[in-house]
Amino acid sequence: MKKLIIIPLLILTSSLFADASIGLRIQVPIGNNINIGVGFRADDHRYDKRYKNFDYRRNGYYDNYGYYFGYFDNIGYFYNNIFFTYNNLYTYKNRLNHKRNFSPKHVHYRPYKYHLVNNWNKSRNYRKHNQTIYGKYYDRKQNRRHK
Repeated sequence: MKKLIIIPLLILTSSLFADASIGLRIQVPIGNNINIGVGFRADDHRYDKRYKNFDYRRNGYYDNYGYYFGYFDNIGYFYNNIFFTYNNLYTYKNRLNHKRNFSPKHVHYRPYKYHLVNNWNKSRNYRKHNQTIYGKYYDRKQNRRHK
């Protein structure tokens, strides 16, 4: 009976704190050598040691669609946990100031690319090369565009 009460409670609490990741794998024992993994994003760039000195509170922000603009430098930036390089439409100056295509109200659609300057996308393999990204990085189903 206790297991029947504890399991739904664990599932409920893990879903409440799934995005409040601390970057650690958490296992919750529930009985005879049975563990439940409490959700977290181990592959989130915010927990990668290469980007640990970035001021995420000051320079990271969400767009109006709920996707996150994270680490950036003068070579590229993370959007929705996918690395992109700058081009004529998406410039470093605009990312720095949250202007034009980096404004929170702009819909950010770019193809998924592998970059020689940063191997994040290739090592994560969230999408196929040159596939346009519509949904969250870990949602492998093709989502429809926001309107």
